[in-house]
Amino acid sequence: MISLIWAKRVRPPFLAIYLDYEPENEELGGSERCELWVTLGYSIDVQDAKTTAERAAELIERKLKLKFCDDGTWKSLELRQCVARAETEFTYRDALRQKQYRLDYLSLRPSPPVPTANL
Repeated sequence: MISLIWAKRVRPPFLAIYLDYEPENEELGGSERCELWVTLGYSIDVQDAKTTAERAAELIERKLKLKFCDDGTWKSLELRQCVARAETEFTYRDALRQKQYRLDYLSLRPSPPVPTANL
């Protein structure tokens, strides 16, 4: 999703992606939905970081709606909020409540590895 914004291999202009979700440690029943809040924290020192982070937030929201929303009704996941916030707006309380999602740990490899044919 985020790779659609950066065609080149460059570092994203935001500092971190923070997630908050409920329920945290409970199994969901049949029609229950997981609620998700997404915050993209961006640096005020990077030119165009705010614009890029806001575009990324809009793209994430649009993609999640396509995947999990049907005729205005959320299915297994409900996006409650997806916003871009400057590092100066992000409070200590926000950092404690939300979990940081580290992009450097992201792998696009299938798991478990898919066997390949030797030619």
